[in-house]
Amino acid sequence: MTPIKITTILTTHTENGVDKIENKFAGSLTTNAATCTLLYTEDNGITTHCTISPNCVTLARTGAVETKMEFRLHQTTTTQYKIPEGIIEMGIETSSLEIQQNTTQGNILINYTLIMCGTPVAENQLHILWTR
Repeated sequence: MTPIKITTILTTHTENGVDKIENKFAGSLTTNAATCTLLYTEDNGITTHCTISPNCVTLARTGAVETKMEFRLHQTTTTQYKIPEGIIEMGIETSSLEIQQNTTQGNILINYTLIMCGTPVAENQLHILWTR
């Protein structure tokens, strides 16, 4: 594991307007021949594993909420978002997925539509940057 600094920027567009959330975390990076995994814990105790492969990014979150979101270019994937109040079924339709990385830094840019009960509810952009 290599220590890294991670920045996440989530921009959400809904009928109510635009919301942008930026966070910075200390984390770690693990690589093997096929994947790269970022690991970080948010201030609220939720741990995120971000696994990057050539055609897919998977965000697995555990703690007070649990989910496993898969982003695959031009595909719709489904997931369950588990919160203390219950389980929410969600769809994720990925419209763009860009991954750039080298030995000292990386950057993921994902544009996706969040779907609930078959209805698009938000257009999102998730930007994840990391550096050693």
